[in-house]
This record gives sequence, C-alpha cells and structure tokens, in this order.
Amino acid sequence: MSESHDIKVIPYGIYSIPEVSMVGNTEEELATAGVPHVAGRALFREMARGHISGELHGLLKVVFHRDTHRLLGVHIIGQGATELIHIGQSVLTYGGTVEYFVHNVFNYPTMAECYRTAALDGLNRLHRQSPPPAVSRCEGPLTNHSRTHSLPQRKTC
Repeated sequence: MSESHDIKVIPYGIYSIPEVSMVGNTEEELATAGVPHVAGRALFREMARGHISGELHGLLKVVFHRDTHRLLGVHIIGQGATELIHIGQSVLTYGGTVEYFVHNVFNYPTMAECYRTAALDGLNRLHRQSPPPAVSRCEGPLTNHSRTHSLPQRKTC
C-alpha cells in the first residue's frame, strides 16, 4: 500500500453527542476527482436495534465506485459511530466491494445491520440510475384483431 492509501484507511472519530466517524473518501472528494460513485444510506431509526435502544437519530452512509462497486468511504453520525466504523474500515483496507455487506451475515438485531441496509440502498440507487435497455424499432406492439388471442403480439424483424 502506498503511504497516501494508508492515510485514507485511518478512521476518524469525534466523541461528541452524537458521535461522528468516517473512513475513506467523501462524496465531495470523489466528485472533485471525477470518480464515478454512488452512496447508500441507512437511518438508525429504520433498524430493529434502533427501535429497541431508542436510537432514532443517526445515519450510516457507504460510498462505492459506480462501476467496480469497490468501497471508497464510510460515514457515520449517531450513537456508537466510533465503534461501527471499524467494519467499514476493514472492508476498505482490503479493497472489498459493497456486496460484502449484502452477503455477510450480521447479528440481529445490531446497529451493524446498517451496513447491509446502506449497501442495498446504494445498489438500488445504482440500478435506478442505469439507463433502460435499448428497444429495437421492430419490437413495438402490434395490435392483434384476432379473437383467438387476447394479448397483443410483437412485431418481429
């Protein structure tokens, strides 16, 4: 690892109320550098553990590369942010992708589940940003006036 890369995987924490912690790049840094990225978010109040513990204020955000899905940054604000950040730090350090959070099993109910929710949110945002598949001019609907078929047929080329 290069020295500058080592600095990017050092987590930062502010022990305030609420706590704030981050590791990796911010969306602003990536936009300035022209890196295509997507962010996914999870609100503490949407987690079962958030309801149990009364943590109604808090956010975990994952930022990943739009094309490779490689994790680029994690940002957390809320109770326990300085503890939760180390999961993202590990994935970031080893060049993991956002899919790690989707396929990994977290204890339930824990606030670590925010990682999975944020990853799914980001992947859903990515799919909504993707352009729809191109439709050939020959695939337009064709009205079928036959009484034997109730569904419209497709033109074929």
